[in-house]
Amino acid sequence: MSKQRTEILIFDKSKEAGESLAKEIRSAYRRLSGAVFTVLYPEEVFTNPLPENPIAAFFVLSGMYDSEAARKFHTIRKSVPVVIVSENSGNAIMSYDWGVCDYLVRPFGKERLAEALKRCTARNRLAG
Repeated sequence: MSKQRTEILIFDKSKEAGESLAKEIRSAYRRLSGAVFTVLYPEEVFTNPLPENPIAAFFVLSGMYDSEAARKFHTIRKSVPVVIVSENSGNAIMSYDWGVCDYLVRPFGKERLAEALKRCTARNRLAG
């Protein structure tokens, strides 16, 4: 039996910022040190095939289009926990209404990021 690959998706308008978030996640949650991070543009939710079984998807919001991409992703991939990362809490209630796992407002610390990741892994255990 082969070991399942741990993959986390990060949707961000900036590939560099997405890679930076991947480093933050690795630093905050050591259990994911071997995880594969795939950084995508938010619009790829609408245009490209997505990896099959990620354990979480992080969406960095910088506009309403990004929020719509996150909502669409959640609609087609209900089993994948979604974490929203934003500069403000303006979309938090709406995001929780459609089922996000967590909503992080920048700046956030390692502890807060680790909490979000623990929620994601707990949802995966419940769903599995």
